[in-house]
Amino acid sequence: GDKGFQQSLFVHATVVSSDVAQGKRVVDAGAKAVDFVSGMPTATSVTDATDAARLAPLEFKSGGDEHGMLFGLASHEDLPVGAQVQLVPSHCDPTVNLHDWFVGIRDGKVEALFEIDARGPG
Repeated sequence: GDKGFQQSLFVHATVVSSDVAQGKRVVDAGAKAVDFVSGMPTATSVTDATDAARLAPLEFKSGGDEHGMLFGLASHEDLPVGAQVQLVPSHCDPTVNLHDWFVGIRDGKVEALFEIDARGPG
């Protein structure tokens, strides 16, 4: 059951293109931003519960090093270019290893920055 814990690691991404015919949105987070080895990330919203529920069923597919693709939305209004989404990594360790900083956010505002010193090949 729920012990009061919440998801705390997200990779923030922005929708950079939209193909309504395919129900596809391209985001600016690919294999260099989130690890895919243990599975694809899931999309959510940390600021809007309605958006989080709407984004949860979307399928994320790799678009290469720099991009990811979200499938399952019908119209531009569902997730327009410029919209922010948060990706929940399937495996935190290798995802953290791809970044230089943790950004601590509380109530939608940056509260702290934490440098990730111990990163790189093991």
